[in-house]
Amino acid sequence: MEEKILEVSVALNVISEQTMRTTSDPQKSQMACLEEVHITNIRPRDGLGLYIKSTYDGLHIITGTTEHSPADRTHRIHAGDEVVQVNKQTVVATS
Repeated sequence: MEEKILEVSVALNVISEQTMRTTSDPQKSQMACLEEVHITNIRPRDGLGLYIKSTYDGLHIITGTTEHSPADRTHRIHAGDEVVQVNKQTVVATS
């Protein structure tokens, strides 16, 4: 049984590698990773300094940050990033 699982895993890896090499869609050719970012030193009246667009599919995408805001000062939040969790609460819609 283990050998069969390993054989199938290797085959799936080959298919995945071929797909990554031959796709013209930049979203599919980039490796995805999750990064946890903590925004600190937030004054209640100032906010985080994030611009977020929510999509029809339930995704929340960063469209920009306010210069010198807590989000901007992290140097780790960029336009195009997807928000997955806030305060340990998942915010991505599941189908």
